[in-house]
Amino acid sequence: KAGRADPGGEVGLAMTTRGGDSDRSAVEKAVADRVAVAAATAGGEATLQDAWRDASVLLEQDLRRRDAAVRTRRAYGVDLDQFARWAISQGKGPADIGPRVVRRYIAFLSKQGAAPTTTARKLAALRALFNSQREHGRIAQNPADLVSTPRRPSRLPRVLSAREAARLLDAIPVSSPLELRDRAMFELAYGCGLRAEELVSLQTADVDHDGEQLRVEGKGRKTRFLPVGEPAMAAVRLYLERARPALTSPPAPVAQSSRPRDTGRSSHRARAPGTDALFLSKTG
Repeated sequence: KAGRADPGGEVGLAMTTRGGDSDRSAVEKAVADRVAVAAATAGGEATLQDAWRDASVLLEQDLRRRDAAVRTRRAYGVDLDQFARWAISQGKGPADIGPRVVRRYIAFLSKQGAAPTTTARKLAALRALFNSQREHGRIAQNPADLVSTPRRPSRLPRVLSAREAARLLDAIPVSSPLELRDRAMFELAYGCGLRAEELVSLQTADVDHDGEQLRVEGKGRKTRFLPVGEPAMAAVRLYLERARPALTSPPAPVAQSSRPRDTGRSSHRARAPGTDALFLSKTG
């Protein structure tokens, strides 16, 4: 009736209130659990990042001690950074990596469309990393040693014939100092089979004119002596007699404006004294 109190009203309201408090507590607990899990995950990732960073620094020190090339160290750093990020996403540190994990990573690279040569290079970087870890007593064995290198396609490189190479060399003009230098560089690279880095690293003392041979310092600072053919030796002599002296001369001073300013600097770039590089640029 209109003025009659509902005996169950207050009880129902109280039950609803208690139920709301219970739901609110459950939600708050779930949120707190998620925050705790996220914090633990972030802390775990930070720990893994520190472990991979330490392993990478250790490898860098080993490579420097072995006098590895700068390009090799840089390439290893890029490949290992990629692997470390993948391993962290899997919750793995350096000590947690086994052959099965390495194979999973190789499969991941294949799915990403990496070429066999790229995968082989990245696997070589992993072998270097875990070799370093093993040598320092961080792990018992190298897990990457137990993973086979992806088979690369066997393709023969296309090379110039002797006639094509001669035509290419004969097409280089020899009227200016830079052209004489280029002709000598190409003749020497072709005649001795030099890498580009070996060619630009040659010193004047590396050329043995009497013995007609060349001293070359290659990968790993290994020295070898190569015979030099007559065309290459003739091109080098011509360059040394007519072109190199012109390139060692300082360039002409830059014309000053009508209102010269004293900047305290030379009007041309000074060349380092005692430069013995065989092939020089236009600035000496």
